[in-house]
Amino acid sequence: MDISSKIDNEKTSNSGGDIMDKYLKEKSILKRSIPNRFQDVLESNNAIIAGGAITSIFSSDEINDYDLFFRTKNDRQRVLNYLNDSNDDTVPQIFYEYKEKPEIRKIYETETAITFEVEDLIVQVIVMDGIIDQPEKIIESFDFTISQGCYDFKIDEFIFKENFLKDLAQKKLVYTGSEYPIATLLRMKKFIKRGFDISGINCIKIGLDIERLNIKTIRGLREQLLGVDVMLLKDFWEQYDEGEREFQYEKFIQRLGEYLELQYRKEV
Repeated sequence: MDISSKIDNEKTSNSGGDIMDKYLKEKSILKRSIPNRFQDVLESNNAIIAGGAITSIFSSDEINDYDLFFRTKNDRQRVLNYLNDSNDDTVPQIFYEYKEKPEIRKIYETETAITFEVEDLIVQVIVMDGIIDQPEKIIESFDFTISQGCYDFKIDEFIFKENFLKDLAQKKLVYTGSEYPIATLLRMKKFIKRGFDISGINCIKIGLDIERLNIKTIRGLREQLLGVDVMLLKDFWEQYDEGEREFQYEKFIQRLGEYLELQYRKEV
C-alpha cells in the first residue's frame, strides 16, 4: 500500500488525529512559500510539485527550489508562456485574469528544465516530454525513495510512494534506479552531508547503472551530470568550453575537480 493511501485511511479512522494535523501543517508551509498570484496560475494548470522541495518540507529543511511537472504539454506550455512574458506590459489573453504578475526573471535553460526566479522563489519547469504524466508516475522517476513525494494542485493533496515517510524519518537512502546515475552519485554526497546513510548494496546499484552508460561526447556527459537537477552544476557548465566536442577525460576531470572543490569549500 502506498503511504498516501495509508494516510487517507488513518484520517478517516482517527478524526482530528496527529497525522491529519501534520499533513495540513506541511500543506500550509508549501502554500505560504509560493506567491499568491503565481499559485493561482499553478492551480489553474494542474501543476505538480515533486522531488526535493517535498523532501525538505517533510524533513523541516529549507526549501531551495521547486520542480514543476505537468499532466499535459498544454498545461506546461501555458505556464511557460506566463513566465516568459513576465516582463511584457501585455498580459497573455489566456492569463487575462492574472493582471498583477509577480516579479519574474529567467535564470537558466537546458534540455531538461527552464529555471526562473519568481520573486524570491526558484522554480524549475521540467520540460522533458518523457515526464508528462499522472503524479504517481512522475514520482516514480526520482532516484531515492526519500524524493518520491509530490503535491498535486489538481486535488490539493500530497502523494507519496511507499516508504517515503519511513525512509525520510530514518534518514535512509534507498536507490530505486535513475536515467541519470552520475547525478544521483553527486546528490548522494549532498544527502550524506545532511546526515543520511546509504547501504553498500545501494551504492553497488548506483555503480552498476553508471557502468552501463556509454558516454562519448561532451553533450552526453553534460546531460548525465545535470540530470533533472539542472542547478547542480549550472555555474560549471557556464564556464566550460563546450566547443571542445571530443570528450577528453583527464582535462575534464581536472576542471570538474577544481570546481567541486571550490563549491565544497563554500559550503563549509
